[in-house]
Amino acid sequence: MKKLFLTAAMLASFVPATVLAQQATPSHAATVLSGYACMALNLPAGEMMNPDIQVPIYSDPTSSSTQIGRASAIVIVSFPLVLTDGYARVLHLNGKTGWISEKYIKTWVNPGGTGDHCYPVLLSNGRIGFEFHK
Repeated sequence: MKKLFLTAAMLASFVPATVLAQQATPSHAATVLSGYACMALNLPAGEMMNPDIQVPIYSDPTSSSTQIGRASAIVIVSFPLVLTDGYARVLHLNGKTGWISEKYIKTWVNPGGTGDHCYPVLLSNGRIGFEFHK
């Protein structure tokens, strides 16, 4: 029993170090993605908080095409906006270009009221993200 407890305690002592090591090199915005803009997901507040409600992003501008992902609260759209058959061309956070029904997007407004704007960026770790500033 003592051996099991000591082994568990030794393993637990390594977990925080691993987590800290992963966080030791934070990513930062490397490049603003030109030709793209931030928009907001257009859902009522109750639906935004419901994990069962997911807005699909499709490979082509039709709901019968392959779903390549789900929309996040901030949607990266082609700018100027490209609309085809009621779908807007978007850039998913997984790096794939896709299409979302235009009824699910609206102008992004800073919820904090600071006047900051949202900019889609390529992060230093190669992932897509957002930067917020004036």
